[in-house]
Amino acid sequence: SPADETEARERHARHYAAMLLERQAALMGPDVTAARDELRGELDNLREAVEWIVVEDAESTSLAALEAFYTFLWMHSWFEGAETLERLARTAGFDSDDPGSASAVALAAAACRIAIGARLGHDPAAEELALRCVPVLRARNLERELARCLCALGIMAGYRDALPEALAFLEEATEIAKAIGDRLTESGALMDLGFGRLLVDDLAGAREAFEASHVLSEKLGNPLLRAYTTSKLGLLADAEERYGDALRLHKDANELFASVGDPGGTGYALSR
Repeated sequence: SPADETEARERHARHYAAMLLERQAALMGPDVTAARDELRGELDNLREAVEWIVVEDAESTSLAALEAFYTFLWMHSWFEGAETLERLARTAGFDSDDPGSASAVALAAAACRIAIGARLGHDPAAEELALRCVPVLRARNLERELARCLCALGIMAGYRDALPEALAFLEEATEIAKAIGDRLTESGALMDLGFGRLLVDDLAGAREAFEASHVLSEKLGNPLLRAYTTSKLGLLADAEERYGDALRLHKDANELFASVGDPGGTGYALSR
């Protein structure tokens, strides 16, 4: 019956949402590989569950499930994450022509999509959307989503070589993410901030940001984040003409990427 079908969908959604939430801490820590690989085997079920949750459940429950799903997608695949989150934002009712009309859940899904998509390359439409979302997020005091959109704007301004603009966005994103305890956004924003400072020959500023990101990744113990931050320290060593240190750091990053089964990361580290 329709009632039985509805009940079965709800049980399914709550089961898989609980699976995400139970593994969220592991995704940010030393056990990311095991948690990520377990969840990869349930990706279709996870998508279906979170789609149901963001439409049918309470705002607080929806935001918690979405945040756990975003953490998984960040560790799993930025490409697949961007596609999945774009569909999820639409499912939650996000209208890109009118961000101000969106619910907090729809805005959160859109901000996650903008944030993860920015790491794939410059997307002028996404950049424009982020600019339109920022005043809405400020007005509603949605700080986590604001930090993610600002970080994305910083990354995309960097793609356009608008470096002062990029640095301003990334500095604010870092400050907000640190204040609210969003360690994933903070770590990424610090890496991007360091790279932006490197491009304007601010080696001391780049070191400060890269080392802060590295300390955070070491504290979390997440080998994927450690791989990214180690590779950034390798770029700094290159810029400072410490070529022996650079080679060691890139090798260390390669080993970390390999340890979590990230072929893209190992290819990048080897290319350095």
